[in-house]
Amino acid sequence: MNLFLFMKMSKRKNKESEYIDRLEDLIRVHYTEFRRNVKWSRNGEDGEIDLMGRVGNYWDIYEVKSTDHPRALKRAESQLNRLLRVRPYPIRRTYIYIGKTENLKAYR
Repeated sequence: MNLFLFMKMSKRKNKESEYIDRLEDLIRVHYTEFRRNVKWSRNGEDGEIDLMGRVGNYWDIYEVKSTDHPRALKRAESQLNRLLRVRPYPIRRTYIYIGKTENLKAYR
């Protein structure tokens, strides 16, 4: 039992979580409300939003990826397209953040 507690307490964050933390620190001041790791479900589809920032009645959505590998970017675009098709929240803008290069790309 002591070994289990030690392993649980020493768990490190993964890279994507560290990149989410970094991005949150950079953009938090621009929003009146801020949420992270938001699960959504609508019309039989579901997903998770890495970061959401509220401006007025609308939300800016941030999808965070560790690397700019083409497959990672394609997956991020696919996730954002699904979200834009269903629109569980009133969305103003969407972004893809690449943590390794600290590059923020406006998506739609």
